[in-house]
Amino acid sequence: VGHSELVRRALQQSMPRTGTDHPWTVRVNADTLSSNGSSSMAAVCAGSLALHAAGIPLSDLTAGVSVGLITTSDAAASSPQEKSAALEGSSPHSGESSSSSGSSSSTGWFSGSGQAGDVPKTYHLPAGKELIVDIQGLEDVVGDMDFKIAGTRKGITAARLDVKAQGISAETVGAALRAAGEAHTQALSTMTQAVQAAPPPEDRFGNLTIEQREIGRLIGPSGANIKLLQAKTGALLHVHDSGRVDIYAPRNNLAEAIDAVESSLGGNVKIGLTYKAKVVKLMDYGAFVELAGTGGTQALVHISEMALERVRSVQDVVTEGGEVEVKAIGRDAVGNLRLSMKALIKEKNGQAAGSPTSDWKPAQRPKRAQSA
Repeated sequence: VGHSELVRRALQQSMPRTGTDHPWTVRVNADTLSSNGSSSMAAVCAGSLALHAAGIPLSDLTAGVSVGLITTSDAAASSPQEKSAALEGSSPHSGESSSSSGSSSSTGWFSGSGQAGDVPKTYHLPAGKELIVDIQGLEDVVGDMDFKIAGTRKGITAARLDVKAQGISAETVGAALRAAGEAHTQALSTMTQAVQAAPPPEDRFGNLTIEQREIGRLIGPSGANIKLLQAKTGALLHVHDSGRVDIYAPRNNLAEAIDAVESSLGGNVKIGLTYKAKVVKLMDYGAFVELAGTGGTQALVHISEMALERVRSVQDVVTEGGEVEVKAIGRDAVGNLRLSMKALIKEKNGQAAGSPTSDWKPAQRPKRAQSA
C-alpha cells in the first residue's frame, strides 16, 4: 500500500522468479524511526542491501532517490545558454562542481558521465525553477514536486510522481531523471563498496533430490520425522511430489541441514557394516535405534531380528535408552534400512547370516486324523 508498494515494485525486479531458483516467500521490514528525507527511497537502498545480506540471489543492487522542485518568486527568463544546458542535462549550478571519482558504472538509464562522485544538491532550470536532489522534509513541504525514482544499473524499476503544481512539463521531468540518474549512480557505487567490504553471505538456500518412494519416510507419520529434523537443525524443509527437497537454513547451517536429511534416510549407512546404536523408542513390533556416527540416522530393529529364538516381548531384549550393536543387512521394498542383532549373534557363533541355527528343525506339519 502506498510507499510500501513502490518499494516492493522497485526491489522485485532484481529478485529471483518465484518457483524457479528461489521458491520461498520473502518479507522485508523497513522500520523508519526518524526521517528528514524520502524514507521510501531509503527503504529501497536498505532493503536491497538486506536482501543481499540474507543470501537472496539478486541480479543486481537497487537504489532510489527523490527529486524535488522549487519554483522561485523570480520567474525571470533564463539566458539561452542556461536553458540549453539545463535541458541537455549538463545542469549548471551556482558555486558547486561535480567531481568524477570512483569506478564507472555500466551503461545507465540516464544521459550522464556514468561516473560515481559528488552530486550537486540543486540544478537550475529556466523560468526560476530549481531541482533539488534527495529532498529533505522542509523541501518536501514547501516544494512543488516529489519525484521518487528507483532502479538498478540497467534501468528504472519503479517511479512515483507527486505534484502540487498545476502541471509539470516534459522538459522538467527529463531534467529530473538526469539529476536522479547521477545521484543514483553515486548511491549504487557506495552500496557496491559496502557489499564488497562485507563478508560474503553464507549459503542459506539449497535443495537436494530424493527418490519419490523416500518421501513418506522423510516426512514420517503425521509429519513426525520432518518436524524433528526442522527442530534439530532450525531449517525449513519443503518437500515436492517430484522428490525435490527445498531447504532454508537461517542459521547459516545449510550443509548441516542437508546432512541431516540424508542421514534420516540412511544415505550414509553402509550395508554390511556393524554399528553401535542407542535405543530411542520401543514398539510392540520392534525398537527404533539411533546409529552412532551417522549424524542421527534412526531405523527399526524388527522383533524377529533381535535374537535367535522367538522373542515374545521387545522389553525382554532391549530397554529404552540402552545401547546395542546392530548390523545393516539391507533395505526393504520402499528403501527402509533393515537392521539385525540376530545376524551378529550368528556371526559370533560362526554361522552365516542366512543359515539356520544348530538347533533349528523344520516345522512338522501335524498329521491329519484318519477317519474310521
